[in-house]
Amino acid sequence: MKRYWVSWYDLLYGKWELHSPWWVSGQRMSDDALTICAAVRAPDEDSARRLIIMAHDNPTRPADLEWRFVNEMAPDWSPFCDRFPKADWMKWPTEAERV
Repeated sequence: MKRYWVSWYDLLYGKWELHSPWWVSGQRMSDDALTICAAVRAPDEDSARRLIIMAHDNPTRPADLEWRFVNEMAPDWSPFCDRFPKADWMKWPTEAERV
């Protein structure tokens, strides 16, 4: 599985559940959509988007999510840093689980 850094504008905040690491990184002023950044593991970009869509309570509605980016990252990439700290509920493979 590849690692992806994904971001989208979210008007459905609270109507989805994703166990991969994710954070609210800002808010768009024009419509108050939250800016979400998430780390996901998927075989390709389309699958990474599909994981986000399927995390929604109503997976057919967010098919028109406004994606900011879907970037493939290095195999050893970790999303955690000072700006994006790890919370206890976040599921992300450790170095030993990476292979």
